[in-house]
Amino acid sequence: GNFNAYIETLKARKATLVQQLGQSGTPITVEQGGYFVNTTDGCENLLKVEQLNELTCADIEKALETKPIEGKSIGKLVSSCEWYVAAVVDQSITKHIAKDDWVEITIPMISDEVYRCRVESLTINYADGQAVLVLCCSQMNSNVSKARIEKIQLRMDTYHGMRINQSALRVVVGITGVYVVDGISAKFKPVDIIYSDTGFAICAYDSTNSNALKQYDEVIIKGGDLCDGKIIR
Repeated sequence: GNFNAYIETLKARKATLVQQLGQSGTPITVEQGGYFVNTTDGCENLLKVEQLNELTCADIEKALETKPIEGKSIGKLVSSCEWYVAAVVDQSITKHIAKDDWVEITIPMISDEVYRCRVESLTINYADGQAVLVLCCSQMNSNVSKARIEKIQLRMDTYHGMRINQSALRVVVGITGVYVVDGISAKFKPVDIIYSDTGFAICAYDSTNSNALKQYDEVIIKGGDLCDGKIIR
């Protein structure tokens, strides 16, 4: 009927906590505002923002090998909403992006949020086929403020369609398509490839075409001498 009993419980809990605090602590002042993070890991100065454009693969790998150490300070202040990602990537990425391009990234272990980033720099090391990629982002939140070493997924373009196995693709009379299971026989369905990569392709989805590939079609990914109407079951 009311919350009086619960309110009294909370008041008693508050009084206990206030008693545990004792006298007021010493005020701590800072010279500027920012995002307060209540942890430190000893890696705050490993990579300087001013030196990001000069980073080498060795610099990043050395930083990755550094073991975080929990600090004794009360925390740290992040003074800017801009943050950076520095990563060692395969130099083939330069075929897809360049300095000042905009890309999207996700940090799966933190959240499913998508962050829009600008390519700050992309430096190729021709000796080992690697490159240093530096991204800049201004979407700040509590998860990002605490991040240090994370795996990221880079999205250079977004495609909407159906993903199919490359081994399922076949060319029949000059038309690219796939064979699907239709009852007990095989049926050929043309597809419109909008993107392909190693091992898979993405084809356009056409819900208005009854003969087009559908989401729950059982696609045949191996086997020879297939043709329309061939009994496979």
